[in-house]
Amino acid sequence: PRTGDQDIVLPKIDWVINPKNHASFSANRMRWWSPAGIQTQATNTYGNTSFGNDYVSDTWGIARLDTQFTNSLANQLRFQYGRDFEWETFQTPSAYDQQTLLKPASGYVNPYGVPPNIYIGSFQWGSTLYGNRLLYPSEYKTQIADTISMMHGNHSFKFGVDWVRNADTIKNLYQQYAEFSYSGLPQYFADLYNPYTNYNFYSTYYQAFQGSSITTPVKAYNIVTDDFALFFQDDWKIARRLTLNFGARFETETMPNPFANL
Repeated sequence: PRTGDQDIVLPKIDWVINPKNHASFSANRMRWWSPAGIQTQATNTYGNTSFGNDYVSDTWGIARLDTQFTNSLANQLRFQYGRDFEWETFQTPSAYDQQTLLKPASGYVNPYGVPPNIYIGSFQWGSTLYGNRLLYPSEYKTQIADTISMMHGNHSFKFGVDWVRNADTIKNLYQQYAEFSYSGLPQYFADLYNPYTNYNFYSTYYQAFQGSSITTPVKAYNIVTDDFALFFQDDWKIARRLTLNFGARFETETMPNPFANL
């Protein structure tokens, strides 16, 4: 069984401060939770506790101030702040996974306490390769934008600036709990009941590390970008049935410096 539930709350307030100033405030609060819901296809070749849990927590606030200075001059100031927080976790391992992949008959004890992923043909079970994405991402966005509108003769001008900062924190390591692929059941059972403490009969093995030891915790990486833009446009009404539209826009984005995975 898989479900996906989403709650959205969207309050909005409009405030007429005076005849020339109008403010509005809105917030968007969304919560999504989907136990066993990462894999959404009608059918899957996964173990029934190997789909993975999916969660999203979004909260956004927007404030806007519209000012009418004169009949031909107006301004709109906008501010936005919010967070997009998404993460994925493992499901509780099945009794079979706990008995065989965490403490198999060989006596080997899994140091992670998390079962690896097992492939036989197209079927897989154990921990998902994409599981345990605890910050995927945690992103804070701040935005300030301002637009001036002006009428002059047959011209309708607009000038604007926009600044956006995204601050992301990522904590995700793919295949961190290992994947063993087997050509068939005989090879799998040979490893499962191998009297030694290691695996010997698998076809391929993958595991991602982020340090010199399997006990090294997964790091969180911070990435901050700043976007800046400005624009100008003019709607020039040359004749009753002819309007010329032209403008220019400049954008720049600052990226973080490269860093090593050390």
